[in-house]
Amino acid sequence: MKRASYREGIHWIAANDDTEWVDHEQEDACGTPSVTACLLADLFGKDVEEVRVDIRREIARQDKERT
Repeated sequence: MKRASYREGIHWIAANDDTEWVDHEQEDACGTPSVTACLLADLFGKDVEEVRVDIRREIARQDKERT
């Protein structure tokens, strides 16, 4: 069985998870990361802010592909 990668996790979250939080600052109540994003950060030793930036980037990439 193939182990999932960080990039695959980012792709999955951007496509399937609630990502409204990425558009808010972490200090804002609406900016609290999803459990999925926190799990991804923990599993791959990333900072939640790095995950936030990568998800934003992936959402933009996916939006561009749809148009």
